[in-house]
Parts: sequence; C-alpha cells; structure tokens
Amino acid sequence: MEQIALTHEQVLEYGLPAAPGKASDPRWPAFAARHALDPAAPAQWEAEALDPAEPRRLIEATITRWTDQEAWRRSVEAEQRDIARLRQFVRGWPRTR
Repeated sequence: MEQIALTHEQVLEYGLPAAPGKASDPRWPAFAARHALDPAAPAQWEAEALDPAEPRRLIEATITRWTDQEAWRRSVEAEQRDIARLRQFVRGWPRTR
C-alpha cells in the first residue's frame, strides 16, 4: 500500500493552505511531532486544494512505477489483436433485417 496523495511533502511542495484542524484528533500530536509542527495548533490540508489534474498525474506516475511496462505493452498488443479479430468476425456476420 502506498499513499499517493495527500502527503506532507506535497503540502510543502505545492504550498497548500492549512485549515484549522480538530483539537480532539488523537493523531495530531504524533503527526505534529513527526513533521515539526506546533502540537498546540492542529491543522489539516485538503486534497481538493490541489490542481484537479495533479491527482491523476500522481496516480498515473505511481501505477507506471509499479507496472512491468514490457508486460503491459504485450498485453495491449494482444488486446488490439483480439479487437481486430472480433471486428473482422463481425464484418463477416450475416446481416438480418
């Protein structure tokens, strides 16, 4: 399992604005300590603050990184051959009225 968005690094990279967080969130102190944030000032960031194209780019980059590109290419080629054969079969199918 890999977190794609929204990571703390992305918050910093894109300069996303912080919104007030929930003071009652028990996870905040550990998160604040891990990222050198003020534990007395809970904050949160929303993925919706990213440019709408960015989540797609992040997902595609992650999929590409974890995919055997040669196997993917062979699979796409086999699919294209199957489609061509099906189209040829359908063209030869008798038409009824």
